[in-house]
Amino acid sequence: MWKNVYIFNASILTAGLSAYGGLIGVVIATIIFEKILPSKGIIIKYTILSLPLVYGLTKIGCSIVGCCGGIPYEGIFKVKYINGLNVWQIPVQITETLVFLLIFVLCQLFKNNKKINYIVLILVSIFKFLLDFLRYEHIETAITNNQVFSILYYLLL
Repeated sequence: MWKNVYIFNASILTAGLSAYGGLIGVVIATIIFEKILPSKGIIIKYTILSLPLVYGLTKIGCSIVGCCGGIPYEGIFKVKYINGLNVWQIPVQITETLVFLLIFVLCQLFKNNKKINYIVLILVSIFKFLLDFLRYEHIETAITNNQVFSILYYLLL
């Protein structure tokens, strides 16, 4: 199964960091908006609360395009992409969509908690790390670039 096992793929051209690149852009934009329109943290709070929703919805696009494929899988809800590997795969994008929409809904229930920003960020990093094990990259890679950045992201919290 693991022909050439790599610790992680360090190539900048194949890093697959679009989610974290988007997150960095959101953080920069939020800081700028908070400086322009001081809101005592309201902009930051609702930006963070919306992260699981936005990420979950973007995974629907990944599912339609067929990128970010899942590991080979023969069980219920398996998918095969036309432009893909011609193997049945776990629908990792739809799984991520459901998990992150659930995180969004649950966090909305507790949005008045003073620690909700940290709770959202911790949940996002943990589930992003765990769900990455369902991606096709894990066939030949022990830990992916996304998982390395999830760990770093978690440690920075």
